[in-house]
Amino acid sequence: MPVLRRCPLFSEMADADILFAFADMQSVKRQFRNDQVIMAEGAKADRFGIVLEGCAQTEQFDVTGNKYIISDLRPGDIFADSFAFSDADELSVEIRASGDCRVALIETANFYACALKRDNLRVVLKNALNAIANANLMLNRRMEILSKRRTRDKLLAFLTMQSRIKDSSTVVVEYGRQELADYLCVDRSGLCVEIGKLCREKIIKCSHNVFTLL
Repeated sequence: MPVLRRCPLFSEMADADILFAFADMQSVKRQFRNDQVIMAEGAKADRFGIVLEGCAQTEQFDVTGNKYIISDLRPGDIFADSFAFSDADELSVEIRASGDCRVALIETANFYACALKRDNLRVVLKNALNAIANANLMLNRRMEILSKRRTRDKLLAFLTMQSRIKDSSTVVVEYGRQELADYLCVDRSGLCVEIGKLCREKIIKCSHNVFTLL
């Protein structure tokens, strides 16, 4: 129940309504091991999911096979909803477990049937729109970072944005160096070089995955 309360789909709903709605959506619960594909790129966009336990990532690959991390998923987060609630026929991203995880998969048709069944459940429609809007906002922030031409500028834009979100000049980055490079769409070795340069120039301070903007 606590994880469902954190899910934006059930925001502002009473516990009894959350449990009723979740049961009525006839979700399928599945377990995945680290690095297993939860939803493959090209899969039919007729369902979405909620992370119940563990963590996952939304990923995309270019034509040469390079991986880019689109977003991290934690318990309570929704995934593939932007596709499920659109006219898209298939997913253009991949959802992959980034650790052992458990998810609930919900068919879009079941979601709509549930949401329209009772007046007090129609709030999930509003919540779904809010979730998609927030996902688009995060994507816009990501595009702002990726629009920078140089690795250095992408890293600084990322750290500055995280600093503003957390209201702190010190940011704990949850990614390792390779994952951070994948997120910024840059080469890992080039990223490490730029981190070193920024530290020597006293623009940032770095200790493992803890960065401080100076």
